[in-house]
Order: sequence, then structure tokens, then C-alpha cells
Amino acid sequence: MSDSIGIKPSAETGHGASPYEVHEHPAQSNLRQDPGQSPGEAALKPAPGEVSDQVKLSQEAQQLRQLAARDQEVRTHEAAHSTVGGAYAGAPSYVFELGPDGRRYATGGEVQISVAEVPGNPQATLAKAETVRAAALAPQNPSAADRRIAAKASQMAIRAQAEISVETANQNREAEEKTTKDKDSASPSGSTAETLQSPGEAAENVAPGQIVDLHG
Repeated sequence: MSDSIGIKPSAETGHGASPYEVHEHPAQSNLRQDPGQSPGEAALKPAPGEVSDQVKLSQEAQQLRQLAARDQEVRTHEAAHSTVGGAYAGAPSYVFELGPDGRRYATGGEVQISVAEVPGNPQATLAKAETVRAAALAPQNPSAADRRIAAKASQMAIRAQAEISVETANQNREAEEKTTKDKDSASPSGSTAETLQSPGEAAENVAPGQIVDLHG
């Protein structure tokens, strides 16, 4: 889940003076007049040593810009993993490179994230898988390792959904069996049963002159 691109410092960092120190020289030592040049033209041409210092400072400034940009990119990338991962993600760890200004710049990093299933709880496993997948793909430009973690989380979610489907089917079957059993126990049986007669049959048992109520 780490993405590391190294930017090596220049081999010529120099010692002693700061890389940002401007070296001043006497005015005449910076001037060199070529044959055919007027004194004014010669004044516009710096000495070789001054050109070298300017190039060195320019290279170091460019390298510092690259290191600073890389540092920001890495920190933003890993912070996205850690924030979205929540309780399942650890704190970011970084790989640093020393810049020509003496500061450390992050050039790579990683976040540890749990991809283990929650034992005996497919619903919790599904929720975790969705969080892990979202955390892996949270940065603007996920790395190849990030995408592998996201794929693993997707597989974990599929397994959890299958377990949930089986559990749901079992629960539905048990509910149907219970309903059927309750209906059977409520059916008439034994001494509580009564004989229902049709109106014609009831009339046959009535004595002559006796008045009865017939319910159809």
C-alpha cells in the first residue's frame, strides 16, 4: 500500500557555506574583457566562477521545489488512506530524503490496514470490507498496491454477502416452519371439537312442535 518515488539530492551539495549564500566579489574580479569588446560590454559578462555559483543555486532551488512537491503529494496520499480507513487503518509512516537545505522530505510512505474478516459476523465483515476498499482508493491517484488492497476487500465483501444470503434463507425457512407449526397447534382436535350440522340435519333431530334457531 506504499508508493515510493525517490528523488536523490545532487551529488554536489557543498560544505561550509549555505547553498543559499550569495558570494560577493570585488567588481573588477568579476570582469574579463575580450579583445574587441568595449569596457561596457565586458562589464555585462560575469566571471566563470560567478556563472558556476549561479548554476549551482539554480539547480538546488529546482531540486528543493521537486522535493517539496513530492513531500506534499506523499503526505496527502497517506493521510487519505488513514482518514478513510478509520479504526482499521494505522498512522502513516514515511521514507525521507535529506534535501540540500538540510531538511527531510517525505518521498514515500505507507499505511497499514486490516483486511481480516470479522469471525462469525458477515454483516460486520461486509461493512469492514467496504471501508477498507474506500480507504484503499481514497487518494486521487491510487498506487498499484492500493488497487490490490481494494480488490482484496472486494473479494471479502463478496464472501460476506454470500454468507448473509445463506443466513437470510435459513431465517426465512425457520420463520415459515414456525408459522406452519403455530397454525397446526391452533387447529380443532380431541374433546374441544364440536360437530357442525347442516340445517337439514338439525331439523331432523327437532321434536314435533319444538322451536329451534337454525344458523346457516
